[in-house]
Amino acid sequence: MRRLATSTAWASLPKSPMDLELSIRRRKAVGIDCACVSPASNLTSTSTYSPERLVCTSIIIKIYITRIYISHVLHYILLILATFVVATPTLVDHFGVQKTTYAPGEAIYLYFPEPGTFQLKIVDVSTGVVLLERTGTAAGPGSYLIWALSPDTAEGTYRLYLLFNGQPYVYVIQIAKAIPWQIYVLATAAVATMLCLFWLYRDRLIPQFTVARTSYYLQLPNNYVVHITAPQAVFGRDFFLKIGVSPDMAKYISRNHFTIYIHRGRFYIQDLGSKNGTWLNGRPLKGSGPRPLRHGDVITVAQLLNLRFLAK
Repeated sequence: MRRLATSTAWASLPKSPMDLELSIRRRKAVGIDCACVSPASNLTSTSTYSPERLVCTSIIIKIYITRIYISHVLHYILLILATFVVATPTLVDHFGVQKTTYAPGEAIYLYFPEPGTFQLKIVDVSTGVVLLERTGTAAGPGSYLIWALSPDTAEGTYRLYLLFNGQPYVYVIQIAKAIPWQIYVLATAAVATMLCLFWLYRDRLIPQFTVARTSYYLQLPNNYVVHITAPQAVFGRDFFLKIGVSPDMAKYISRNHFTIYIHRGRFYIQDLGSKNGTWLNGRPLKGSGPRPLRHGDVITVAQLLNLRFLAK
């Protein structure tokens, strides 16, 4: 009787947390509290919020969550098994390699994963002409010859309609001549040879655009032009006195005022610490290091004399 009472109480437990809550509300409505089996007495207890009641509720919630989890796991396992079990026929060659492009003279096979009956039809896509129709039986898993191409088979696109065990399938077959492997080898060798030759003779093949220039001109305000041929020249008071600058102006020019030189095919100007400074296109050069010179730039000496740099 004791075992019977315990099993009967367990069978009467709610199946979900929602059922438990509804049962408690009904019992409270009629003045009866939730009854649970007491582990200590193996009899039913009706004490409000007793430890036995909390344990019972926790067990029911855990059982409910476990049932949901197990059902989901079984569902996913069945999906995975169905994915692996359901296999489709595939196009292969005589080696069993899966492919959809064949050359004239090759043979087209269908690999059936299971026994069954099939019906197939091959249609030329360009003309719509049915080239082949046949039915047959696959005794078991394996490759079955469906179309032996002749060397004169026209290149193009063909469509294969297959009905296997009542399931329809459609395949697209490309017929094209295979490129001999010798062509790939020759093309690779030719490209490698050209790259080697280009690397060996790159200095001769790549044109050199850098032109070595060693001369330029300085144009004075009176359009007098001085031709300079030295790769590096220092300009000061003596130089300007020689080209006709008056002594009253030359006294403001330092003995070594600025220098112009060529470096890697480009012209540069640098102030040499002059007392009254040097300007390039209105910007002071004193203490700023070398600056590149371009054709048409204006050099101002001691804020008195403007020279135009002519490199052409």
